Amino acid sequence: YLNSHNDILSFNDFGNTISIECRDILYIIKDGRKTLIKTTNSSYEVYITLDKVMTLLPTYFKQSHRSCIVNMRRVSKIEFPKRVLYFDTGDFIDYIGNKYKKELVV
Repeated sequence: YLNSHNDILSFNDFGNTISIECRDILYIIKDGRKTLIKTTNSSYEVYITLDKVMTLLPTYFKQSHRSCIVNMRRVSKIEFPKRVLYFDTGDFIDYIGNKYKKELVV
């Protein structure tokens, strides 16, 4: 269903194969049964667990919350008191869990 090869994440979505360069991914959020992959210019909804996605991603992706994985190469600022991650695109999310804080400190 989902393959990772040479820093490219590929998956089938409604019969179409979609390939995403990992460097374009900002974050991945689990929302109920769906998983949202947010990229620089788009977003994709797929049905896969975060654990499975995590095994397919390069090591610069870190889990920031039980329902969120972030591309640390795209994070421009982290505000731990507010639990907010800012990305180089101006996007931000508030998905920092206490259990995962140490993963985010570089």
